Amino acid sequence: MSWNYADLTKKASMVGGPEAYVELLIESGRRSGRKEMLPAVLLATCVGYGIFKVVDHYKKEKKVADTFTENAKQELIKGMTECNRNNANHENNNGEAMEKANSTSYILKRLMGKESSHVDFD
Repeated sequence: MSWNYADLTKKASMVGGPEAYVELLIESGRRSGRKEMLPAVLLATCVGYGIFKVVDHYKKEKKVADTFTENAKQELIKGMTECNRNNANHENNNGEAMEKANSTSYILKRLMGKESSHVDFD
């Protein structure tokens, strides 16, 4: 017949005493916990990296869009300033030419680099 206390005492004496046996049990638990946590740590790392890449991608897209918007704004201001200058200098020009120079679609076509008379924003 085996007693639990006797088995525990025998195991403790085989590893160098009760203190050493307790330390062995704690270290064994730590190693086991590390192995169990490895998939969770790897998953968290991958998710974090993925989130970083997505945020970085959208920041770059926003920067490009902001740059385009700023360039478009400057081009529109430049075009409107030129039209105002042309109006002041050439008040007696043909009405059709002045209408074309002052039209917003003309400025937008020039900005977008389109030659046709119809501007399609889609």
